[in-house]
Amino acid sequence: MVVAGTDRETDLLRVAAIAREAGDPLDTYYAWTREWMTFPNGAHVVEVEIDPETGEVNLVNYTAVDDYGVMVNPMVAGGQAHGAIAQGVGQALLERADYDPDSGQLALST
Repeated sequence: MVVAGTDRETDLLRVAAIAREAGDPLDTYYAWTREWMTFPNGAHVVEVEIDPETGEVNLVNYTAVDDYGVMVNPMVAGGQAHGAIAQGVGQALLERADYDPDSGQLALST
């Protein structure tokens, strides 16, 4: 870890040791309380073309809009969005995924 604009640096293990010596908890999971609920929203729209003779599917356009709120690290959020898109496309085109027709929830395939 480097302090921007200086020649000062340390490693992550040293930072952890300093925090431990100061008595600060490193794991705040159990101490953290949620004051406000969050409800992320998003929409993904995909345009596909399907060859009626071969069944080949081509993704023509893919548009995704997500409300992330305040992002601590936009690069990580972007990577997660790309991963979610890849997983969704793979599930839709390459895996058997059954959804409950009433609730829209993913159902266990039998």
